[in-house]
Amino acid sequence: MANNTGLIFGRVTNSSGGSGIGDAEVSLNFITGDAGLAAVRTGGDDNLTRYVARAKSNSDGKYLLPFFWNSVDGSKVTEIATASVLGMKFDGNGSYTSKNQRGRLVLTLDIRKLIAVGYSSVPTSTPEAASIAKDFFASYKDMLPKHGGFYPSSPIITMEVFGLMGQIDISMP
Repeated sequence: MANNTGLIFGRVTNSSGGSGIGDAEVSLNFITGDAGLAAVRTGGDDNLTRYVARAKSNSDGKYLLPFFWNSVDGSKVTEIATASVLGMKFDGNGSYTSKNQRGRLVLTLDIRKLIAVGYSSVPTSTPEAASIAKDFFASYKDMLPKHGGFYPSSPIITMEVFGLMGQIDISMP
């Protein structure tokens, strides 16, 4: 069984002026479940063998930090999880500035499935939203339980279809 995906996005800025910091390194420290006590096993690859998910900010300070999390840990996250990320900016003289920042992640659909469907914009009309919903269903139908050859009217969705997503902005000291 493949692990679930997640995505943390945000912006690394200077605390003094709010301008973006480019080439800052952002890494995932940990994720805890709803109760805050149960750690969710995460990794930088689908096998969870590259344990630290890392990313660099662009020239405007924006970053995207994709990660994987153990689908077995789905019971630890019923709606919201807490994530901790570390932002580091290395100076040319060998010194660095760092900041740990926590934020909330919400349980959403698995990023791989969303990317596979190919939608990157928010729908602007009801027919467009209905079309996207239909495509999402077509993308997920292989994960829904079958009953007598037909899909039930209220299917039980398994943990494999869920992902974690959230925004964590980092204001460097």
